[in-house]
Amino acid sequence: MKVNLDLTAAAAENLISDELKNNVGAAAFNLDHDFFYGDTELEIWTGAGKTGTQLEEDTDYTLAGIDANLTARAGRNVYTTVTIDNVTYQTGDLYFTYQAAADYVDADDRYKVVRASSYWELTSGGVFKVYTTDTGASSVKIDSLGGLDIDTSEGWYIYDDSGAGLYCGAIGDIIINSASGSNITLQALGIGNVEIKTPQTGYIIIESNNTSTSAIDIDSAGGIAINTVLGVNIKDLYGGTGVGYGITLLADNDNASGTGGDVTLQTTATSGTSGNIVVNSAGSIDVDAVAASVITVTNANLTLETVTSGILAINSAGAIDIDGASASSITVTAANLTIDTATSGDIIINSAGAGATAINIQTGSTTRIKIANTGDTVFYGTATVDGALPVITLDQADVDEPFLKVIGDAALTDLTRNLIDEDDVTTPTIVGYLKIEILDDGDQITDGDYFIPFYSLA
Repeated sequence: MKVNLDLTAAAAENLISDELKNNVGAAAFNLDHDFFYGDTELEIWTGAGKTGTQLEEDTDYTLAGIDANLTARAGRNVYTTVTIDNVTYQTGDLYFTYQAAADYVDADDRYKVVRASSYWELTSGGVFKVYTTDTGASSVKIDSLGGLDIDTSEGWYIYDDSGAGLYCGAIGDIIINSASGSNITLQALGIGNVEIKTPQTGYIIIESNNTSTSAIDIDSAGGIAINTVLGVNIKDLYGGTGVGYGITLLADNDNASGTGGDVTLQTTATSGTSGNIVVNSAGSIDVDAVAASVITVTNANLTLETVTSGILAINSAGAIDIDGASASSITVTAANLTIDTATSGDIIINSAGAGATAINIQTGSTTRIKIANTGDTVFYGTATVDGALPVITLDQADVDEPFLKVIGDAALTDLTRNLIDEDDVTTPTIVGYLKIEILDDGDQITDGDYFIPFYSLA
């Protein structure tokens, strides 16, 4: 291959004379030497030796396919195609005499590497191969005092078929930069592993400047194991102000059917004592699901505890359900159980059970109050038949207020209402007495048992 290195001037060795083409037709075609100058440096004749009729550019023929690279260096147009526009000359013999910018032997040579003023490059397309038959170490070596720039729009590949490994060593950073919207893939095509290691005291940083969802995505068809000596620390460093995106642990089969996996938090010590699972939040802890939220403890206790100070708050927009296989209970050991509406609102205890112990409030082992749902009535009773225990004790601390407040509805001449006016009663008859116990802290009434009469009315 011969190349005209002095592209600004004609070279005698690149002068092509009387290149014969016949019956070229109306389509564009290439000359045997693909890159050539136009203007006066290309002549087309109907006879050899510049005889016969000379064709005129832009009248009988046009040139096209300007090569931008060689044109920029030469300072004048370098063409690749010719079109015969005059139908008179589209058949018969034509003789081309021209100055070639590069003298290629055959069509396959047009993509070979050419030498520019300070580097080698491909003229147009093709494959640039560096190949050696030397089997020694470092038989192909790129040594540069400056930077090494690999720039391609189709991606680039480095293969080590020997199995010895592919190594990139640098005192500074190794940066792999992809075009926007493109991926960088580290893949072991065989059965080996893809390992990122810091063999000395450094550490591995995986960082993304993308602020969209899943900026760093770890996707595995198998399991993911994280083994570390100094613990695992996962932080949501959302930065700036406002609300963080949070950390989500999701065990999902990623399918429309089937069951998702479990999220298991477990501390297991090979020897000695295992550590604790600590859930610590300056904000709230939210257990939420579309249908139901469940925390299940199997064969162990579930303890919710504020160790030193603070409030254990259970807030629910719906119900709070405490359920067990055989019994449901809230047990407080050596402390008070306080049910309190801190600002406002009701305390409601609902029981769907029936019988004598639907709702059972007990203090100690013998004294308790039963509120039993028997039909539509509410029953107050003692748990034992002896023990000198009253059913209800009314202790009014305000000496000016009554013991009971009764709200009812009386009606004229109606002796069946819960309140009855005296004027409606003709004959009241005492039929019995109700035993009560009086304790007078003012010592004006003798403490003891007394009887309240009850009447039948007519």
